Amino acid sequence: MWNATSQPLRAVKAHWALVILMIVMLCRMSAAQIEDQQKPSKPADEQFKAALLNASIDIKQIRHRDFSEQRIPALTQPAFVSLKETEEDDGLLGVLIEMNGENRFYPYSILTWHELVNDSIGDRHFLVSYCPLTGSAIVFDRKVKDEALAFGVSDMLFESNVLMYDLKTKSLWSQAGLRCVAGDYNGTPLAVLPMQQVKLGEARKLHPDVKVLSRATGYERDYKLSPYGLYAINDQLFFPVSKKDTRFGLKEKMYAIPFKGASLAIPLAALKEGNQTQSIDGASVQAFKNGECLVVSVDGESAPGYYIMWFSWLALNGDKGRVWPVELTPPTRTSARDASYQGRNAAPLTPAPTTKKKTWVYPHGEESAPPTPGKK
Repeated sequence: MWNATSQPLRAVKAHWALVILMIVMLCRMSAAQIEDQQKPSKPADEQFKAALLNASIDIKQIRHRDFSEQRIPALTQPAFVSLKETEEDDGLLGVLIEMNGENRFYPYSILTWHELVNDSIGDRHFLVSYCPLTGSAIVFDRKVKDEALAFGVSDMLFESNVLMYDLKTKSLWSQAGLRCVAGDYNGTPLAVLPMQQVKLGEARKLHPDVKVLSRATGYERDYKLSPYGLYAINDQLFFPVSKKDTRFGLKEKMYAIPFKGASLAIPLAALKEGNQTQSIDGASVQAFKNGECLVVSVDGESAPGYYIMWFSWLALNGDKGRVWPVELTPPTRTSARDASYQGRNAAPLTPAPTTKKKTWVYPHGEESAPPTPGKK
């Protein structure tokens, strides 16, 4: 027989059963979240799992970029054009190298989309690398143990900096760490080669015969537009780093050199035209600035270096690295004038499309125009 009081009683029991179920589920979710914080941000690609079993970095600190739209393809057979043929503007920053009597310029507008260019001049095999997240532009000798390696871009980051990989062994290499950090080559350093970070107009003055990396890369990319928006000139990081220090602005531009088994960072803003010398750890370090060009020597010997943002250099070298002595003032936010650090790559060159196409959203809300899917 139907009881009028049984319906409310069953409803109360069902309510508390649901509450208990939700509490159990929340507890399980919290435990899973704690466990996730102790692992990489997502499982590593199958091709890198073996390398990560032999790592000299804390793999729990590895983060992943979202490559759901497209991967970042390194260039392996770069084409070059003359100054008359190039589509790049003279105000654009890039990497200038001189090797075997030949001069080449690699614009950041192209490097931002590819990050690595495997190149050769005669018997010299080298890698032009650029990580937009850390502003690190470095040229490496690709010859390792008498073999010229070719490199690709993984979706993994360590201290916000790209982890490269060699195509031979799938070992992982820290670009700004200057060495292999996981895999068969673990602990092996990459030799830094001389380079300059200059505008194309300066390269034109220095070397009228300079060849410029061509936009004919075989991939469909809008090289007039950066997917990183205003990242280079704001105080936001897309990915976390383990150390921070307010001696300099977060993205203050540094010139770094390998120094006594560690690294020496020289704030570019502290350098004046001409020669400057400092005694650091018993060594005489001389920096010669001539316009946009910079040459550093240690005890009279040339010391090839590279460019990098302060936060990145600190995260990778803060424990042992040294900093060029400078009278410190309270750090100021990077001004819009410093957009030339990435040349026109610091912000979109053209207005973002006003169509309702999906935008490419990076972590923490930074947005930019959507990338065009590649041909390959």
